[in-house]
Amino acid sequence: MMYDAFLLLGRSSDTELYPAPRFVTHIDDQAIRALTKYYSQALPLSKTHGVAILDMCSSWVSHYPAGYKQEKIVGMGMNEDELKKNPVLTEYVVQDLNLNPKLPFDDNTFDVITNVVSVDYLMKPMDVFEEMRRILETSGLAIMR
Repeated sequence: MMYDAFLLLGRSSDTELYPAPRFVTHIDDQAIRALTKYYSQALPLSKTHGVAILDMCSSWVSHYPAGYKQEKIVGMGMNEDELKKNPVLTEYVVQDLNLNPKLPFDDNTFDVITNVVSVDYLMKPMDVFEEMRRILETSGLAIMR
């Protein structure tokens, strides 16, 4: 691929790094509050009809505002036990994006895609970004932090 310069050399498979659930937050409380506040302003209003959101590199918490709901919030992450515990998700997909950056969704599926504190772990970020563009609605929003 033309983006080989972005590859992280010497990295083992993330599947090997995350075999057991890790119920930790990866940012401090102040950052969580700031992110949740940002989401409260950037995400569609809770319970907006027809809204579909993908939370990439998700875990047991998405930092969306308390009580946030949509018809479809899909979490994509590395550990099924963590994803099962995430209260905002309506469904989830377990996938190592470093082994397979192809996203298992139809074109124009999501109105919003979020990926917080994980983009720097992607070994093929440009491939993942191209896939995000494919599955995001034309007027959709991608939030990367």
